[in-house]
Amino acid sequence: MYVNQCYMISNKAELRSRFKSVRNSVTGSERKTKQDKINNNFYEFLNLLNITGGNIFIYKSFASEVETGEIIKNLSDIGYKILIPKCNVSDETMTATVYNPTKKQTVNEYGITEMKNSDYADDKIDLIIAPGICFDRFGSRIGFGKGYYDKFINSLAYKPIVVAICFSEQIFDGEIPRDEHDCIMDYIITDKEIIYTKEKK
Repeated sequence: MYVNQCYMISNKAELRSRFKSVRNSVTGSERKTKQDKINNNFYEFLNLLNITGGNIFIYKSFASEVETGEIIKNLSDIGYKILIPKCNVSDETMTATVYNPTKKQTVNEYGITEMKNSDYADDKIDLIIAPGICFDRFGSRIGFGKGYYDKFINSLAYKPIVVAICFSEQIFDGEIPRDEHDCIMDYIITDKEIIYTKEKK
């Protein structure tokens, strides 16, 4: 069992490498138990904020990320409009597309599932659910280093609620180095808690 510590790490690359291994280490029945708790905490979060409808932008999980398939299905079933990312690899930007499970999907260069023939969405996004490798309690996030989410969120003319979902092991007990363009999570939902990061600033 991994025990989180406040490592003396000063750069994102080392954090990314360390916590990618940490995330990969959550397997088997432990992963299933944690996944169920994350899902329950996420639905509790929606109730607490009284988010009862609207447009939700959520990642399609791959590799060892927290799995989002059940959340996507449940949200869609109760009337939310689901938008998912489409990566533009040439300029490392991302757009929102309308998710429709009945239409063809494809896998991009990173191994992430996308809509094949995309209906691009210009709807106002109410909630963004972001993946990541590592987070701290101030809302900072480390992804794969391409900046897709930072560019996408910074490009919006409004400020949606930005939420991360992750395993509790992915929370760094120190402070992640932050660049000016880095987007901050408003909330982080783990299998143990719902972190309201603005209280920490």
